Amino acid sequence: MNCLFCGHQLPYEPIQTCPGCEMEHEPVPPVSTVNHVSQMLYACELLEAGELDEESFFEVTSAFLDKFEAFSQRWKLSEQSLVDSANPAIREKFGAVLEELDQALGIGYGAVEALEAVGSQGFDALAQAQELLRSFYQNSCAASAKLFEQLDSFHGADGGDSGLLNLPTV
Repeated sequence: MNCLFCGHQLPYEPIQTCPGCEMEHEPVPPVSTVNHVSQMLYACELLEAGELDEESFFEVTSAFLDKFEAFSQRWKLSEQSLVDSANPAIREKFGAVLEELDQALGIGYGAVEALEAVGSQGFDALAQAQELLRSFYQNSCAASAKLFEQLDSFHGADGGDSGLLNLPTV
């Protein structure tokens, strides 16, 4: 993970001060640790409070958008939905939860659009971006938890793997 304020590499820790820019990163609810979403929410809060100037906010936003775009490209999210990209066996077993992840990603794209609109629409777009970022985080975490529950259910009573995804047993 990188500091969105200066680009310095950061470990995943609950609260930390960036050695590059000395920004004190704190998780912003609902996010429970420092990550790119919590950093973006923090930048929104700082802008609202007048503790971050617009130019710095737009630099942080640009860094966040770059991370979101890289994630989107890596998973080919702009080409097709997770449901559509899954092979039939995966779609049959996990289609509903993949659909939930697709919906969460749609909310994430809405947050991106709202962040891009802050320059022209001001604090109305900022409030919408914050709401969508929180919703994106909550929905993607909830869907991911469901996916892991479903994956866990493929372990037999003896603890053996079902072989569906060739996952190692713990």
